[in-house]
Amino acid sequence: MKLKSKLIIALFSLCMITIISACGEVPSDEEARHGGIEARELPDITTGSKTSDEENAPSAFYGIWISASHIQSEADKTANAARDCGFDAQVYETTDWENLSPEHWYVVSAGEYATKEEAAEMLPKVKAAGFDSAYIKYTGNKKA
Repeated sequence: MKLKSKLIIALFSLCMITIISACGEVPSDEEARHGGIEARELPDITTGSKTSDEENAPSAFYGIWISASHIQSEADKTANAARDCGFDAQVYETTDWENLSPEHWYVVSAGEYATKEEAAEMLPKVKAAGFDSAYIKYTGNKKA
């Protein structure tokens, strides 16, 4: 086998291992033939005016924090990986919330929960998906 073919196979294998370890799922034969886990529809994360659902949403929540970065694109990648694993992950800026760090960070939460108990129920599933350092934190109210 040519070296180039061996490298392509090795790269493909590495991608598959990454998908499996990140999401805890093994792709089917059909998915493997197409290069990995089939694409899933992701929520629209574009910025713009708030929808009525966003305006009516409670401002404070318990989050399962899985990542923090000073670089938004890194946080976005982590949020996309968590969404690929089935979590409602969103990126937040810490300076927008009363109970989060006053230093500017982009943080990723695997969902918003009304109570600490609801978040605690989901935490083991988030950790099992490969986000080992996940923890629960209350945001406090959103700053005006």
